[in-house]
Amino acid sequence: SSEWANNWTPALSVLNSTQAWIPGTGEGGSSGSPRAWIRLDMGSVQQIDGIVTLGYGESWYVRDYTVQVSDDNITWRNLGRFEGNSSGLVPRYNDFDAPVNCRFIRVLPGGFNFSTAVNTTFRALRLDVYTKTETNVTADNTAFNNWLDQSNNDNHAQQATAANQARYRVNQLNFNPAIV
Repeated sequence: SSEWANNWTPALSVLNSTQAWIPGTGEGGSSGSPRAWIRLDMGSVQQIDGIVTLGYGESWYVRDYTVQVSDDNITWRNLGRFEGNSSGLVPRYNDFDAPVNCRFIRVLPGGFNFSTAVNTTFRALRLDVYTKTETNVTADNTAFNNWLDQSNNDNHAQQATAANQARYRVNQLNFNPAIV
């Protein structure tokens, strides 16, 4: 990917950055059709459930974007177009249709906000991916102390007493694993 200037680099695309990534002008950073993309490398294949985006300031943000994933950085699978931000200050969470296993995530910014107050704007983007499970439980009889609500209602279940914690069990229902 490119950057608009050295203080708007891909390294500044993390959510807690005080700046953001802005693509180079030649790649549609501030006008025209976007041709830029930003790639995240997780270091190994991991499961992710969605993506969160944020802009910069009140008026610099991406309104929509396309997400692609890859295991090898050569062959890419398109996950679709996602709704972006409506403000540069409020994070936007987008769950994928199903969990995805990949190493690389590529985001192609689409439309962006035009601010009449400053008579310009940029495709400013901060982003991260997330999973809804804290660990990948695969060993039989593994206990866990919390269960994250996947409805975005924050109705998480927790059990601090080890003897009462739910357990992951293999070969429970029609030869499939279950939480018991």
